[in-house]
Amino acid sequence: MSLLHATRRRRDALRLALLALSFTIGMAFACAAADATQPRLDAVVVPPPARTPAGLWLASTDAPAMLRLTPAQLAAGGHVTPTAVVKATTVRIHSLVGMAFDPSGRMWVASQGDSMLLAYSPLQLDARGPRAVESVIRSTGRSLSAPVGIAFDARHRLWVANFGNGTLARFDPAQIATSGAPAPAAVIGGLNRPAALAFDAAGSLWVSDLHAATLVAYGTDQLEKSGSPTPRVKLAGAHRSLSAPSGLAFDSDGDLWVANVGNGTVVEFEAAQLATSGTVAPRVTLSEERGGLVGTPSGLAFDDDGSLWVAGLDGNVTGFTHEQLLATGPTSPNVSMTLDGHGLLWGAAFWPRPAGLPLN
Repeated sequence: MSLLHATRRRRDALRLALLALSFTIGMAFACAAADATQPRLDAVVVPPPARTPAGLWLASTDAPAMLRLTPAQLAAGGHVTPTAVVKATTVRIHSLVGMAFDPSGRMWVASQGDSMLLAYSPLQLDARGPRAVESVIRSTGRSLSAPVGIAFDARHRLWVANFGNGTLARFDPAQIATSGAPAPAAVIGGLNRPAALAFDAAGSLWVSDLHAATLVAYGTDQLEKSGSPTPRVKLAGAHRSLSAPSGLAFDSDGDLWVANVGNGTVVEFEAAQLATSGTVAPRVTLSEERGGLVGTPSGLAFDDDGSLWVAGLDGNVTGFTHEQLLATGPTSPNVSMTLDGHGLLWGAAFWPRPAGLPLN
């Protein structure tokens, strides 16, 4: 092979090598540019969906704020500092009273002094620091009038006890999906000063009347339209067993428990006693004399184990086991705690919502 031919072959090989190198470098720059605008699949981190923290949530009027006690705190008792203190930052509030969770874990709270309802999403309840309010439902035409008790029915409709004008207002899910001032889908009148709400297993709505010291129940058919129907059941308490009833909760047996802020007692009426109107005597009475309660009980909530938790205006929380609630003699609470720096506790609700209990 001549020297000239060999030189040409080396030159051609060098050109091919340079072309290959240029292509490789170009592809590398292209990939780098693509990486700069598109995240690598193995680098993408999808955060888990927010979940409402578990425990007993309480509405405190004096803060005003929503407080969370963890399961561990409920087991220990004593002087307790709430794990979470949720205050509103986007709206001024006066007095927080009734509380309830919807099926998605949103917390709803009634602000009595402002005549409005507040909703906090699971994301906001799980966050640290100040919390914004997800939704605010305001009054229109006195649709909300000093609201106290709130409860969701089986169709996820929100019911509100208006202490100010003696009515019950129903808001359907679409009406409370976002902030606004919707007109209620139904309004039931004829009450004096309704304070607490609870649904029984059949779907009847039970209402405590704080001033009349009575309990009334409306059947499911009576809840479908506005009006002033005569309650299906109306109960008075024998021997002042109902005195400014402020909290209601059904247990798994269908018995109704009532917190009496007027005389510092919590009483139980058996399911059979709730069938017809009349004056009834409670089967069980928890009071200071029995060593069970301290101060003025206002809010009630059952947990998954059937234990009854009582929130008091003096900042105390007490818990009674299911077995203790069956006793007819004196008994002391299984757990007793004081929430340091917080008082005027009213609403109480567990999340996750306990299974096997009527919605309240």
